[in-house]
Amino acid sequence: MKPEGNSRSQVEQGGVAFGADSPVAAKARARMLEMIAIFFALPWLLVLAPAIPLWLVLWPAAGLVWLVLRADASFDRAQLWFNQAMILQAAGCIDRFDHCGRLSRSWWRSILLPMLVRLAVVALILYLFLLLVLPDSLFALPRQHPGLWLAVMLLYPLLSVYPQELIFRTFFLHRYQDICKRPGILLLTNALAFAMAHVIYRNWVAVLLTFFGSFLFARTYQRTRSTLVASVEHSLYGCLIFTIGLGRFFYLGGINSLPALLRF
Repeated sequence: MKPEGNSRSQVEQGGVAFGADSPVAAKARARMLEMIAIFFALPWLLVLAPAIPLWLVLWPAAGLVWLVLRADASFDRAQLWFNQAMILQAAGCIDRFDHCGRLSRSWWRSILLPMLVRLAVVALILYLFLLLVLPDSLFALPRQHPGLWLAVMLLYPLLSVYPQELIFRTFFLHRYQDICKRPGILLLTNALAFAMAHVIYRNWVAVLLTFFGSFLFARTYQRTRSTLVASVEHSLYGCLIFTIGLGRFFYLGGINSLPALLRF
């Protein structure tokens, strides 16, 4: 009698599912290679390549991701914008609307208020960091270039944040959830991928901030399954970065103005 659990058995290692000779295993391996190539190898190629406008990479990539998600029968298209059902569930207020059809106060208490509290804490930490390390950078953009600062506040969420969240939260967390079975492993992998996407700025501040920021944005997306809500949180932090004086760490032309200790 043949022992069970030979070539077709499934095992789990580090939260990633593997099967020896099954179509599921082959698909998992293909997805793993795809993830490594797109999210971990490609950013380093962009670092070595001649400088190109980021929108030439970001926007086509977001458009392709949108088409892939729309064609995926297992994907709920409501997640591309405002997933009302999941947001209500996350807020603990299923079927509770006011007479105008807006979300009840539970939405404010459960999602928006904690988001703003986290933002205030991070803002204080970043302010103290700049005050001690780079005091001349504090509020440099709004002080020195108020027109440019206003343009960034208005255009950054639409032209940069939503495409990023579409790629790194909506697409990434849906497409690779089957190879990263444990939520913690998936969040960590997503944070590493998001940080790797920022190596193009060639400084440790951008990489570290985006690594930790990714946990916040991914957790919000997991709770609400809404690209819009995750984009709102990402926009708040991005606007904070450019306002408080850290914007030059996220600017391709600013590498030479950064302290040598913070560059790579």
